[in-house]
Amino acid sequence: MKLEPRGTVGGNVNTTKDERAMRVAQMRANFAHEGGAPDAEHEALLDQYIEGTATLADLYTHAREYVYTAQERQQLEIDRKRLDAEFIRMRVQYDAEMEVYAREQEQKNIDRRGMSKEQRERHEALDAARANVELSGFTIGEEHWQQSLRWANGEITMDEYLALRTK
Repeated sequence: MKLEPRGTVGGNVNTTKDERAMRVAQMRANFAHEGGAPDAEHEALLDQYIEGTATLADLYTHAREYVYTAQERQQLEIDRKRLDAEFIRMRVQYDAEMEVYAREQEQKNIDRRGMSKEQRERHEALDAARANVELSGFTIGEEHWQQSLRWANGEITMDEYLALRTK
């Protein structure tokens, strides 16, 4: 036998169907006033309460779940806005870095106009090698970079360059 609070029948305070319908009308009005958008499950539960097959406890449980779901939706929206802002910040940073890179490449092309085809190819190979090293998280020391430039400019041969690297 299920024990229920005094003055209740089936979990509902001794109320008539009309009284429960009036309570539900007030609940619906308050919900709409607060900007709520009831789902089909909520509406069915309210109808069940009016009929006496659902209790106030059932309504409370459903309302609590609705609030938790609403809080999760709010948190997801906050997260989405934060990620959108982060993406925009990263995009602005990327665009600025690309402008600097484009100017650097333009300057390199101007500087390389007077070079022979072989020297330009050597400089382009050095640029690719340096980018590969830096993308891997390393840096090329200034002394090694200057030796590489001497090779690219044709001041030393590959054998002389390799001999310098092994010292």
